[in-house]
Amino acid sequence: MSASSLEPLTGCGIMGILKCVAGMGGVLPMIHGPLSCSAGYRMAMLFADVEPLLPTTAIIDKDLVLGQADRLEKAMDEAFRLYKPLLLIVITTCATAMTGEDYSRVIENYERKHGAMALLLDGSALSGDEIDAAYVTFESLCRKLSIPQVPQASSDVLVLEGLARSDYGFSLNWEALSALLAKYMGLKLQKGLVAGLDLTVELDCYRTAPKLFISLLWQQNTTIIPAPIGLDGTMDFLNAVASACGVPIAKEAEAAYENAKKIIKPYADALHAAALPVGVEAAGWYGYALAKFLKRELGCHVLLSVDRQNPSIPPEDVCDRFLENVGRFELVSLMEEYGCRMVFGSSNTQMDDNWDYIPFFQPVWRVAKEVHSCFGFDNAVYLAKRLAEGVRI
Repeated sequence: MSASSLEPLTGCGIMGILKCVAGMGGVLPMIHGPLSCSAGYRMAMLFADVEPLLPTTAIIDKDLVLGQADRLEKAMDEAFRLYKPLLLIVITTCATAMTGEDYSRVIENYERKHGAMALLLDGSALSGDEIDAAYVTFESLCRKLSIPQVPQASSDVLVLEGLARSDYGFSLNWEALSALLAKYMGLKLQKGLVAGLDLTVELDCYRTAPKLFISLLWQQNTTIIPAPIGLDGTMDFLNAVASACGVPIAKEAEAAYENAKKIIKPYADALHAAALPVGVEAAGWYGYALAKFLKRELGCHVLLSVDRQNPSIPPEDVCDRFLENVGRFELVSLMEEYGCRMVFGSSNTQMDDNWDYIPFFQPVWRVAKEVHSCFGFDNAVYLAKRLAEGVRI
């Protein structure tokens, strides 16, 4: 987590864990800490469009002094009695992690008594921010569920692991990715763990499917699989998947690219001439791709704020001003200073009197206009037209 910003874009590890497991079938996350930690992070469940069920041990001051193991054990037993999860994920908070209390006996007792799985994850700031927590959560789930890490044999299915139900626009983006892979590569997109995989019925198929990493886990690959935003970005995505999977791209992809390029040209010419200042607030996988499309293909001047920098991508290649882990009012002030006329981001950056706003990043609390995915050739044309209308071509 960056110490250079007054209002970081990222939250603590609890948010990263919940972004991964929200909506996962057969899984119940539980906060082991004060009531406020559970109440404050129920929003992650809402991001995933699932019931914001997030039980807590609701510890108080004396528990921190006298020990919390018994309280945790009772809470876990009650959680099983009520919900019967296949996997109970216990998330420690800053308060409970700092005591250093060992909960291994509690986890073992729970699994022995109920014949179900339990997993302890550290959601405190001691273990990093939500970005760190997402990677640790995925690796911990793979170990617990015996998911092989070696690449699988070539197949007509593909898991794009890391695309999470908690991502903004998940359903639309899932449909767009599915269509791209099916139409131009003959691949069927299969649900990943953090996309709400149902452990009770879908785990065996998931174990054997080939996997590439995007979104929450996009830096897990040795080679980056970029988000398919923009015309060049969509071709880069298809080429990266083709290279990783050994599957050819259909000739129709090049034809679709060239056709969209002709349609987009008058919009791109107008935007190049206007040098439109645009602000982007986003998770890295989405943000880098959108900024590159805006700057390189449409000629916009881009201010980009992402949760964490990817060291393999020079910021100057995708934007004109780069910020890492800057959000909320601090980011709004910088966007005002930059002169933004269009902003892609969360509701924290929605300033209707200052600029046109396109929802792009959680949290998004209200949407007045129709929402589109940004993925693929057709949606690149839609975005270019939307921005060009802002400069009245």
